[in-house]
Amino acid sequence: MTSWLLLAAVIAEAAPAQMPIRSVPALQSGRILVVPFETPANDGGSYWLGDAAAVLVADDVNARGLGAIPRRARTRAYDQLHLPSNTLLSEATVIKVGQIVGASEVVVGRVQVESGTLTLRARATVLSGGAISSPTLMLRSRLNERDASGMLGRYLMRHCNAMIGYVFPFRTNPEQVNHKQICITDAYESVRAADGTALGIIQDMCMPPREMVRALGPRGFRWAASLSANNIQTLLCIAEDEPQADNGVTLSARTDAFDLPVATVRHEYSAGDVRRRDALVRTARQVLRRAGGLVGKVRLIDSFSHAVGTARFATRPEDGALSPECRVWAFPNLFVVDGSFMPTSGGVNPSLTITANALRVAAHIRDDFAALATNTR
Repeated sequence: MTSWLLLAAVIAEAAPAQMPIRSVPALQSGRILVVPFETPANDGGSYWLGDAAAVLVADDVNARGLGAIPRRARTRAYDQLHLPSNTLLSEATVIKVGQIVGASEVVVGRVQVESGTLTLRARATVLSGGAISSPTLMLRSRLNERDASGMLGRYLMRHCNAMIGYVFPFRTNPEQVNHKQICITDAYESVRAADGTALGIIQDMCMPPREMVRALGPRGFRWAASLSANNIQTLLCIAEDEPQADNGVTLSARTDAFDLPVATVRHEYSAGDVRRRDALVRTARQVLRRAGGLVGKVRLIDSFSHAVGTARFATRPEDGALSPECRVWAFPNLFVVDGSFMPTSGGVNPSLTITANALRVAAHIRDDFAALATNTR
């Protein structure tokens, strides 16, 4: 019969003075489930605090070589029981979750806050909120006061994009495959000498379902486009946009429900950005016509899906908010690994670049903090 160990303990106390998190008592080796701790308000708004405490305790359990059950396994058990991720569990439900994940022991606890100040300390902190949220958080934390470059929150970039679609006299995607098979890079470097940037690329995009076209298609063409969706082929034109100091994220005088200053985002494309996008659209139009397209429509894309910049890295503190290892210069244990680090946007989707850089930074964190972790366990 499975034995259960319920540890009701205060794991963290938040006060103006530093209150270190106490390690869990020594446990027997096995599959140990650490569930989110109860929080002062026991509501969804403060759930993150209890979940963070559980993650820290699970890390400590793993450091002892005892094998804590991964958080993702706990999340799957929640889904199986149709439990909201931020729900407060009864002891019976905790046991049910433990049974699903095959736990031999369970750790529960409570977070107690005795004042209005919560202090969390870590050997290394990784920030990855995106090119809008990351600078907002750092500006709210007044990190800009220690930024020698003055560039934190500035140089926001988002590709100058357009989608062009043509109607063909045949079904363009009869297999209904979500494909991105073609990328035209022939003119990528064609304006480098004149503009100092890449031109960009043209990539294949499959047509979304007609219901989506009817809801989100170009105004005035939604109904017609949805009826002919099976015969439409689209190409996405991604033009590199110039880094401009005035484009960026600042804090406004307004505050949100938590009395935090609300971010203000400013971005305008330059004439060069628009010129490069229009050049790609002309090429894409020629490609679709020569492939048999009969009539086409261009839709300009106004979104922040490719937002980068706002905390660019550089080799000197005077030239960027981050070091080459993506550390905040004034806080060497704070790393930023989202698209904020990029000093230019390039003319392609930045997702793989951001991912590759995050893996590169992770190697630096591992190498720099491994010895410290070993010495302080």
